[in-house]
This record gives sequence, C-alpha cells and structure tokens, in this order.
Amino acid sequence: MKKIPKCIIPALISAFIFLLAGLITGTNPYFGGVPNSGDLATQYYSFFGYLRHVLIGNFSDFSYSFSNGLGGSMAGNWGYYLLSPLNFIILLFPANQLNIAIYTIILIKIMIASSSFYYLAKRLNNNSYPIAISLGVAYSLSSYVIGYWGNLMWLDAVALLPLVILGLTKEVLQLKFSLLYILTLAIIIVANYYTGYMICFF
Repeated sequence: MKKIPKCIIPALISAFIFLLAGLITGTNPYFGGVPNSGDLATQYYSFFGYLRHVLIGNFSDFSYSFSNGLGGSMAGNWGYYLLSPLNFIILLFPANQLNIAIYTIILIKIMIASSSFYYLAKRLNNNSYPIAISLGVAYSLSSYVIGYWGNLMWLDAVALLPLVILGLTKEVLQLKFSLLYILTLAIIIVANYYTGYMICFF
C-alpha cells in the first residue's frame, strides 16, 4: 500500500477543523446545519441554481435569462460568480441538495489552499514537514477565509495564490519559463476577475 502524499495531510487537517467548526456553529449542512456566511442565502444559491439549470442542458438561458430581475444579460453573473472550474461539482448533487454542493466546493477550495501553501513552504524555504503542515493549515483557515468563506468565488485566489508565487519565483529568480505561473494566474483571473486583478497587483 502506497503512502499518502504528504500534501494531503494539511488538507485533511484543514477540512476536519472547518467541518468541526461548522458542526459546532450550526453551519455544516452535512449534519443538518445551515450555511449562512456572506450572501449565500440571499444571492449565491439562486446563482448556482441557475448554473445547474444551464449545465444540465438549458443552454438557451446561457446569455440571457428572465430570472435576472425582469430579464437581462447573464454575462456579468458568469464573469463574477460562476466560472470557477470547481463549480461543475454541483452536477454531482440533486437540485434539492444545492446547499451541500456549494459547501463541498467551499471545503475543497480550503483543502487546496492548505495543500498549495504547504507545497510552497516546502519548495521555497524547505521548511520541516511539521512547520510546512502548520503553515498550510494556518493559511487555509486564516481570518480572511473564516470571515469570507461564504463568498466562495473569492476563494479560488486564496487556493491558488501560493502556486502563483512559486511559479513567479521560478520565473524571476531562476529566469525559467513557468507554465505553473501562467496556468494558475489564468485560472484565478477567469474564476473571478475581482480577486484576479488584486493578485496581478500583488
């Protein structure tokens, strides 16, 4: 039996802590809680319901929908809320479990953030495994993440920023072409241009 990759360990620790905190505060839908951070209940459930509606075959509503106020273009909603690659996870859940699907997406983004920062700590500074794991967990459960986890379209930037830093460091310090830098930054910009331009300034 192969050993578990070490980058999985901080992700699992972060997931456990986040799920436990949600259970204690009543925001973990896996155990009957109600996710209520940010604008989840008032905006994002309907946006993701629309996304699922389009992805299961209702492509005529892709660019224009009468559900958008009295009817309007959906380009802004796509560009700001719905283009994260992880959003396809909602297709794995029935429509009546949309809250669990969204919570799962949030959880996965937090786990990716933990693993990516662990990877950065190991590759950039060669930190010891306990320190790198601790840094990954601390990063993924920072006050920003805890304060804004309900705004899940902002979490892609958090999850991939360590990989952007690692790729940029390779470009600048080693003067080497970095596909990692290009791909991760492109995903961040496409997933949410609002946090994308902040990463570009960074």
